[in-house]
Amino acid sequence: ELRFGARAWERVDAHDNARDEVGRVQTLLRHHLERAYPLTLPDASDPPRVAFAGDPEAVVFLAPAPRAVSDGGNARIVLKAVSHGNQLALEMSAGPELAPSEGAFVRREILLGQLRHLSFQYFGPEGGRLSWHEQWRQHHSLPLLVRVSVEFPANDPRSWPDLVVAPQLTADAGCLYDPTLGTCRRRR
Repeated sequence: ELRFGARAWERVDAHDNARDEVGRVQTLLRHHLERAYPLTLPDASDPPRVAFAGDPEAVVFLAPAPRAVSDGGNARIVLKAVSHGNQLALEMSAGPELAPSEGAFVRREILLGQLRHLSFQYFGPEGGRLSWHEQWRQHHSLPLLVRVSVEFPANDPRSWPDLVVAPQLTADAGCLYDPTLGTCRRRR
């Protein structure tokens, strides 16, 4: 009877730890995605596009730099699915805003491992209507919402309610705003 009670307690403790792990990861993702910065890129696109690229397996954006990367300014954040054998993991990388490649990143870590499925989706206007999209690239604004979906293997005690985050910033503070278009013009 004592052994049964100890095993039951261990299962409850493992379930609580799994729930805490998921909660910590969701809080971290929400923190960074809410603070995504819509930097207007100085290229020839019209209207100009923002520094944000998302597809089902990864999202790359600018956000305030974590302390481990810099004492101020923005960092380039990459959230992506990486393979580990027959399972996936959620990896986060952070580096200087102008890092030439992910190899220059200061911080890289696995946030959540042993996943069966991980995907990102983006909600916003396209073709005159609002809908969910598998990709968000070459747009002149951030998506209105980003959804992070995770599935664990069948015997895993963890549970992931879909995380849906609304980026809070809608305009690049340094852009040249064009009131007739309602968007930023290219930087000079």
